[in-house]
Order: sequence, then C-alpha cells, then structure tokens
Amino acid sequence: ASEPPIPGITSERLVGRMRELGFDRARYASSEQEIIEEVLAEARPGDLVLTIGAGSVWKIAERLGEAMQAQASMTGSRRAPP
Repeated sequence: ASEPPIPGITSERLVGRMRELGFDRARYASSEQEIIEEVLAEARPGDLVLTIGAGSVWKIAERLGEAMQAQASMTGSRRAPP
C-alpha cells in the first residue's frame, strides 16, 4: 500500500501478538512464495481461502489460485475454481 509504515509495527510483531492472544496457528511468511506454499500445505478441498490486504495482495491471490488448480489436477482432487 502507499501509506507510510507505522513506527514499531511490523508483520512479525503482529503475528507475535496474535499468537499471544491465542491464535496459535498464526504464522509469518517472508515472501509470496512462502505464503503460497503454506496455504497449499494447509488447505483442503472445500476450504475457503480468503486474501485481504492492500497493495499487491491480489497478485498473491492470483498466483495462489493457479497453484491450487495445478495441485488439484496433479492429485486428482476437485476444487472449486478460485
């Protein structure tokens, strides 16, 4: 996004605070590829994967949809289109 960063607030810190509050499955990913790999490892047929964010997050959603389609065709599982 085009907003200036808030001093002291980072993605890593946000995930750490989420974990402190009981969201024990919250994880930090340092790259788009790492996000895609994490979701591919966790998502199961019928799951809803929702991406929310600003800036270029739409690119991750697009790449993730393509990767999920490829994974489904390789494993023979049926997923709804992204």
